Amino acid sequence: MTAVRALTAALAAGISLRTDGLDLQLLAGASPPSSVLKGLAEHKSEILPLLSSGFWPDPDCLVLFEERAAIAEYDGGRSRAEAEAMAWDECVSELIRRNGL
Repeated sequence: MTAVRALTAALAAGISLRTDGLDLQLLAGASPPSSVLKGLAEHKSEILPLLSSGFWPDPDCLVLFEERAAIAEYDGGRSRAEAEAMAWDECVSELIRRNGL
């Protein structure tokens, strides 16, 4: 699971996420699935900057990620894991560009 997939799974499970310093705050109407919690915990260090910047849950971020991953996988012949890693790098670059960092 990647950070974007962990975020997407959290949103699909009805979880709202916020940052509190170096912690993630989860708001949910019911207990989230353990697989979702595990994914969020594993990718916390990648998720925090996305939430702090306002880049996520911008729908454009997910669209950009999925588009770039699909291009790298299907047109570039990469494995899905390699394609997602490349797409993640492009999303981070876009985040930096948007925020003038």
